[in-house]
Amino acid sequence: MFDIAPLKQWTTVHVDGDGEHWRIGQGLRSLRLDIVGGTLSAGPVHLDYRIGGLTEAIAPVITLRRFLALACHRHWPAKLFPSEARAGRWITMLRVHDALAAGASQREIAVHLFGDAIIGPQWRTTAPSYRLRIQRLVAGANKMTAGAWRSFLDPGFAI
Repeated sequence: MFDIAPLKQWTTVHVDGDGEHWRIGQGLRSLRLDIVGGTLSAGPVHLDYRIGGLTEAIAPVITLRRFLALACHRHWPAKLFPSEARAGRWITMLRVHDALAAGASQREIAVHLFGDAIIGPQWRTTAPSYRLRIQRLVAGANKMTAGAWRSFLDPGFAI
């Protein structure tokens, strides 16, 4: 039986025609429980899980492992919340977008990110790899602001 009461400090609930939608979260870590029949508010309940298909099962199984660790041990298991490897690139793309919006040139952005000593005055010939890197960051920033940010959580998506 699962009782939400010990986790109440970390929870919010939204109720609609589809049932209850619980968010259990603390800081950057959270998970969602969708209750399609009954309620968690009334006390301990027996939970059933629906996981369908092999390909679609990976994310729900990870979420279930996180939930079980939280429900059993009352703490967030760090090993089940690995750092996002692409986060640094996303932050850099946001910085590039902000610089472009402020009117900076690609060369100015490169100097700011990598330093004037690396970029140099003739960066088209002396630092072509950095020029390409900035061009890729600009393209990624443009995609991100055009709506691609919604796809960040898709592991197969690359900007």
